[in-house]
Order: sequence, then C-alpha cells, then structure tokens
Amino acid sequence: MQAVLSLVLALGLGQAASDSPAEPVPPQASVSEQSAARAAESAERAARAAQSAAESAERAAKAAQQLAEAAAPKAAAPEAAPAAQAPVPETKEVAWSGVISAGLISLTGNAQSITTTGALSATRQSEDWIFALKANGAYGQTRPQDPDLVPETVALNALLELRADRRLSELFAIYLLAGASTDHVKSIEALPYGEAGLSILWLDELEGDFSRLKLQTDLAFRYGEELRFQYYPTPLDIEDVLIAAPKLGVIFRYALTRDVIFSEDLEVLPTVLGPSRVLVNSTTKLSARLISALSLGVSFVVKHDSRPAEGKVPTDTALNVGLDIGF
Repeated sequence: MQAVLSLVLALGLGQAASDSPAEPVPPQASVSEQSAARAAESAERAARAAQSAAESAERAAKAAQQLAEAAAPKAAAPEAAPAAQAPVPETKEVAWSGVISAGLISLTGNAQSITTTGALSATRQSEDWIFALKANGAYGQTRPQDPDLVPETVALNALLELRADRRLSELFAIYLLAGASTDHVKSIEALPYGEAGLSILWLDELEGDFSRLKLQTDLAFRYGEELRFQYYPTPLDIEDVLIAAPKLGVIFRYALTRDVIFSEDLEVLPTVLGPSRVLVNSTTKLSARLISALSLGVSFVVKHDSRPAEGKVPTDTALNVGLDIGF
C-alpha cells in the first residue's frame, strides 16, 4: 500500500514539474567580445599610466630646474645691482666768478690831469670753502700849464688781498686773510697784514643763482706793519707804525632789479697797541647793466686815518666812474 502511495506521489510531482515553464538560460558571451573588452580595459590602464608618467616627468623637470638655479651662479644679480645702488650725486662744477673794473678821468685846460683806476674781485665757492681775491690800483698825475712847473702825482696806490673762508654752517664761517697795500701819496711805502676772524651771514636771499639781498658781518683781528716813507714833496724816511686792531666788517648787497645793484663794503679798525688810532675804509657802489656782461659802475671811496703820517690829512675820498665786466 505504501509502495502504491509512493508511486502515485512521485508521478504527481513529476507531472507538476513538467507543467511549470523552464527559466531562460542567458546566452554565454562569445570569445571575441570578451577579448575586445579586455583590450579596452588594458588600453584605459595604459592611458592612466601614461598620464601618471607625464605628471611625474613634469614634477621631475621642475625639481631639476630648481636644483639648477640653486647650484648655478646668480647671473642676474649684477644686472639688478646698479638699480639697488644709491644714486651718485651730481658734482657741480666750481669755477671763479667776479668783476673786472676800469676807469679813466682826463682833465684839460689850465691843468692837464689824467687818472686811471682798475680793480678786480673774484670768488670761488664750494660746499665747504669760499675763496676770494681782491685787487685794485690807481694812478693819476697833474701837469700844470706852465712848462716850468713840475708835474704832481695825485694818485699812486695799490692793494692785493687773498681770503679763504671755511664754512661751519649756513650762518657761520671762519676765515684767514692776507694782504698788502701801498699808497705813496699818503707816505705809505708798504703795508703787509694778516687777519683771522669769524664771518656771520645774516641774510642771503637767492632767486636761482641770483643774489637779491645779502648782509654779512666779519668779526676779526688784524695785525700788520705800516712801513712809511715820504715821497712828496721831498723824499724822507719816517718812522714805521705797528697796526694791531680788532675789526668790524660789513658787506651789504641789494639788487633793485636784476640789472641795478647797490653795494656797501665797510671796515672799522680801532688799534689796541701804541697810540690810539682808528682806520675806516668804505666803498659805496651802484652798478647798472648796459649789455650782457658789461655794466656801468659808479663808486664813492672813503679812507679815514685818525693818525696819518705827518703833513697828511686824515680823510681821502674818491669818486670813480668806470666800466665793469662780469665773468
């Protein structure tokens, strides 16, 4: 019985299995398609490897360049060095500048008189030094109408001065001066002297290179010896005189215009050795430009000596008219 039931059950299960639909089996890929897929995958991996190699090569090239720049000598440094250096200040050319003056006075009639004058003043300035040269002279003679009378010399003098100023600041300077003069009419055969002092520049108004207003004072001490000899009317040797005196000097310049300039040079020297004596020298001048460097100059000179040589008057004056040439 059990055998019959087992047989019936087996038959029923077999029928049910035969009645259910069979599941589709996917078709297997062909060999050629699988080979193509593997080739594509290999090509992609090769492309990624090539890109990685290129990136590595680029990084290696940059590293090599940096190493080369670090190891090689800096060739660009010399080119950049001039720009880094401090600018060299321009050196201003220093030259002499000044004025040459000449004058002539001629008289005719009952007496014939000719007087000539000449002067030179020059200055050379640098940042620290000022050098100055001054020279002047005059000669004049009068011839009476009567041929039996002896001509009379009315002017025979000369002066030469050299001065060097060392600037301490814009206001102060110290200076040394050496000079010599002669004046035969005043019985001065020779007067060598030296001077040292302090210069103070109170005003110096400039318009470019043009000085419109200047005021300077000198406080100094002068030492010299006045060698005296009487030339007129009768030659005679007379006693020499020592000069030791403090000095006050004033230099004033004012330009009314660029072509008209007024100036005053004054010095006062009261002696401190020997008999009391005061020397005063003053030159007042007005200069007007005519053309270019040529100017017309009119000056008034005063020389005062409170104790002149015997037979001489204390004060001499001179009015000079002449031409000035600037350089």
